[in-house]
Amino acid sequence: MEFQASYDPGDPTDNEIYFGDARVAAQPVTSTLTYKVNRTKVREGDTLVVTGKVTWPAGHGPVAGTRVFLRTYYESAYNAQAKTDASGKFTVRAKIRGYDNEFVVFSAPKDYYIAGAGKDLPVKNVTRPAGGSVTP
Repeated sequence: MEFQASYDPGDPTDNEIYFGDARVAAQPVTSTLTYKVNRTKVREGDTLVVTGKVTWPAGHGPVAGTRVFLRTYYESAYNAQAKTDASGKFTVRAKIRGYDNEFVVFSAPKDYYIAGAGKDLPVKNVTRPAGGSVTP
């Protein structure tokens, strides 16, 4: 982990700015993510709903407000997101597009010392393309 800071001593005409940084070697606390999906086969227009819970060991701050993301395509990592409640539970939804083919849920704790968790989902898009063949 690295922290950086800059400081301007005040005189705007001298163009002097001081920089500093510090590196801290830290092993993050492991978090866990459990989930359930409402369906394992989806088609364009369906809504995939993932419910679950994010947890980590006691003494490392509240789990409430942890962001959870549902990725359905490699470029859509932040389109579908939710925040956990006080007990760590979440529900995140995504409307399926014909080209969605990568289904992953992952957490992003606010605390730098808690590692996020992620899971590949057992979901397959069975939308038929316009040509009539089934997507792989």
